[in-house]
Order: sequence, then C-alpha cells, then structure tokens
Amino acid sequence: MAKAPQAGDKSKGTWMSEAGDIAGERPESLVVGDRLCLQCGFNLVGQLIAREEHYGLRIARCPECGTVASLQEYPLMGRWAGRLGALLAVAWFIVMFGGIALTAVWLWGSGEGAAFGTTVAADDQIEEQFHDFAEAIFAEDPTDPRIAPFVAPGPDTGEPRLSVSWRIDGAWLAAQTRESLGYEGFRLDRFSRRSLVDAATTSSVLFFAGMAWAIALPHRRWRGILVVIAVPVGLAVLGSVLSHVASKPSPSDTWVSAADAARYFLGPPVVAGCLMLGSVALVVGTLVGRPLARLAVRVMLPPRIRGPLAWLWICDGKPAPATRSALNTRG
Repeated sequence: MAKAPQAGDKSKGTWMSEAGDIAGERPESLVVGDRLCLQCGFNLVGQLIAREEHYGLRIARCPECGTVASLQEYPLMGRWAGRLGALLAVAWFIVMFGGIALTAVWLWGSGEGAAFGTTVAADDQIEEQFHDFAEAIFAEDPTDPRIAPFVAPGPDTGEPRLSVSWRIDGAWLAAQTRESLGYEGFRLDRFSRRSLVDAATTSSVLFFAGMAWAIALPHRRWRGILVVIAVPVGLAVLGSVLSHVASKPSPSDTWVSAADAARYFLGPPVVAGCLMLGSVALVVGTLVGRPLARLAVRVMLPPRIRGPLAWLWICDGKPAPATRSALNTRG
C-alpha cells in the first residue's frame, strides 16, 4: 500500500510507495471510489493521488505493479450526475426499508406459524370440551341463547340441530383457564414437534438474511449493523405482542376459532422461543457474513476479477486481495 510522505521527502518533492521511488510527484488526496488497475486489476481505492510534475496531471500508482492510472478531474455528466445520484439514493433507501420490513415479517411469521402448528392437538381438545358443554345444554333446552349461534335447522326434517365444528362460544371461552381446559402440563404430539423443525428451517433463512445485511451495509462495522437489525427484531416482537392481545377471548365474541383459542393459551412460550432462535440466527449471520463472503470470493473467483469486490476487505480495514498477475509482475 502507498505510504504517506515523510517530512524529509517534502523538500525534495518525492514520495515513496511499494512500487518504488517516484520522483517529482506531490501527493494531494486519496482515491475514494473503486478504480481498477488496467495492468493487474488491483483496486486502487485508498491509494494516494499525486500531481505529476512534468505535465501537471493527477495520477495514482498501483502499489502492486507500479502502473500509472490517470484520473479525470472534471466530470463529464454535469448536473445529471447529482440527479442520478439522488435517484439511486432514494432507490437504495426503498430497498433498505423493504429489507427491514421483510425481515420483520419473516421473523414474526416464523413465531406465529410455529405457535399454530404446535397447538394442533390442543385445538381438538378444546373443541371436544366445548362440544360436550354445548351438547349438555342442547339436550336440556335447544333454544338456550348460549348455544343459539351453533343451532341450525336440519336439512331434511327442519328440526334444530347442533353444529359446533371448529367454532367456540366467546363467553364460554373467556370464563376458562389453562387448568379448566386441561392445558396444565400439556405435551406436544409428534405433528407439533415437526412444526418446531419448521421453525428451525425458517431460522436458517434468517441466518442468510443476517449475511445479506452485513454485505449490504459496507459502511458500518458489526456494531452498527446490529443496531440496524434490532429494528426488524423489535417490530417482530411488537407484532407478536399485538397478535397475542388481539387473540384474547372476549365474552362479547359470538364465536372464536379453536385454533385462535389454543394459540392464546399455549402459544406465547412457543412464539418467544422462535423469536429468540430467529434473532440469534440473524445476529450470527451478521457476524460471519463478510468473512464467508470473502472466503467465497477467494474460492469461486479467479484473482484477475476480484478487484471490484475489494470493498469486502476494505470495509473491515483489511488489505485488498492481491492479484496473481501482480505477484508475477513483482517476480
């Protein structure tokens, strides 16, 4: 990499680089954008920009092979460069906002899906209990208002018939507790355990989402990225809390689905576990995203074309990968 000029070098108008001694060049600034060396493909971002003494041109030298790269001082696009930049900034903001929303929805959905999946057996249990309750009342008085929404005339004789199906009376459900429903010490059946496997699968997706966030925010170190991903995690937690509050049975409800009832009584621990598992997967993906991306670049891309991806190293303060052609030039 190019080294800053020393005090003794300024009087002679020279500066040093790994390519050798370069006389008559005065360093002025740094290359801040991606610019590849035409000889070896090394990314010149971060290299010193010097004023060549003979012609007065601004140049940068490749620290790998010493090739001079000329720099254009005046942009040719005029005011359209700023307009295009503003348009790209707005598009990038929309993409980031959509990414936050998608991450939050996926994390929230993994918890809700697992909650409904792990309470399938509880759905049947609560349906049976309400069915027994409704049948006992129907046997005494078919016109009882407590079961009126569940009584309909038969298709043939027109006689009243009880039809509970998956619906439960809201007033009856609001008066129940975990103990009265037999949910205390309730265990999940085999089908429900498969839902937990599905939750682990969705967490793997969140792991790759964390990797994507780490790569999509190259201007931030891992602490800054964790602050960003805390937003979708917070939104997912808020959504789960609101879903739980909304599913609370009320005496004014004409009927409530058995699935919603089981999710209200048994779902919170499952949702909390899924949110925790998904958040951990998201954080781990964030921490290992860039190292794995750098490893993939080294394994899958030949050295000649790695230059455009040098920012994966530079964003973490690591030296850009050297190209094989540059090493051959040195030799």
